[in-house]
Amino acid sequence: MASTKNDADTPKTSAVKKWTPDAERDLCLAMLMSNGGVSPDWNATHGMMTAMGYEFTKDAMNQRWSKTLMKDFKARHKDIDFASPKKTPAKRKKAAETVVAAAAEAEAAIDEAPA
Repeated sequence: MASTKNDADTPKTSAVKKWTPDAERDLCLAMLMSNGGVSPDWNATHGMMTAMGYEFTKDAMNQRWSKTLMKDFKARHKDIDFASPKKTPAKRKKAAETVVAAAAEAEAAIDEAPA
């Protein structure tokens, strides 16, 4: 049963519908990548993994993430663009300078006004 309009509109194909370890891993990675990638908190990740009984170092987890898991995921799904979304543009320097200059002029006008 389709749970969303998008699911209902998706054409029926002979795509794989069995949850395999690769499918579950792809789901987790696709979910993480859906917002333009991730920047893991390795201290928190290390704490969670240690609590689960693993003895990997933070560096080992970081290396495994970037050089094995993400590299493999991107290689298996070359048809998907994993580029980060464009960042919000910073304010233009000239616009900021104009605001500062206007504030300085207003302050000077107040100082020069007769009391």
